[in-house]
Amino acid sequence: MAGVHQLTPVVGNAAACHALGLWRGTLARGRARSRRAALLGPPAPRPALPPPPLALTPCEQQVLLGTLNSERFVDTAPAAVHATLLDEGHYLGSVRTMYRLLAANGGCHERRNQRRHAVYSKPELLAVAPNFEMESAVGLLLLKSAQFVTEWFLSNQNLSEEEQEGNLLHDLRAPRRMTCFDESCR
Repeated sequence: MAGVHQLTPVVGNAAACHALGLWRGTLARGRARSRRAALLGPPAPRPALPPPPLALTPCEQQVLLGTLNSERFVDTAPAAVHATLLDEGHYLGSVRTMYRLLAANGGCHERRNQRRHAVYSKPELLAVAPNFEMESAVGLLLLKSAQFVTEWFLSNQNLSEEEQEGNLLHDLRAPRRMTCFDESCR
């Protein structure tokens, strides 16, 4: 707020608030709040809200939580548990109450066993020349619009993998002259 107060005489209220990422009305609300506090004193603390009259008692919450975590319903969604219990003639709470109770006790995540997916790294592409890309891991040439192929690729076809990797590292540092095999390039 001190920055807004310093910038306001120079650039104006709206520009100062915009420069600092505040809403225009922030300054006016702050002034009104300070005037109100000067006239009436600090605001009175709000009383705590009484508990809802239809809230479950701790005993009922334990019964519902025990039912949700029982062997019978451990892999079942709260909506299906609610429907099953209603079919049997029992009502322990609403579906939303079941979700609320599970969230309060750390059971609101996916309750079934989940498959863990492997983490794959994104392939990195290296630019050797304009309109020409090479995949760093495999050395695969990606032919772009001009259909260029380097002399390196042609000269290294009959070499072993170790020699090709050595030439690849050398050629990445100092790319050779590009050869075009497409008629539109000549």
